[in-house]
Amino acid sequence: HTVNKTIEEVRVKGEPSEISEQRLLMYHSAKNVLNTGMKLLGLTPLRKM
Repeated sequence: HTVNKTIEEVRVKGEPSEISEQRLLMYHSAKNVLNTGMKLLGLTPLRKM
C-alpha cells in the first residue's frame, strides 16, 4: 500500500508517536480530498497504482 510505504520512508527515528499519528492523518485527509475532487470532476479515482 502506497501510504504504508510512504510512512515507513519518511519516519524519523525517535519521533514521538503523536507526530507519526498526525502525519498519518494528514495522508488520509489528502487522499480523501483528492478522491472527492476527482469525483466532482467526473473522474474515477484510482484505488491503487
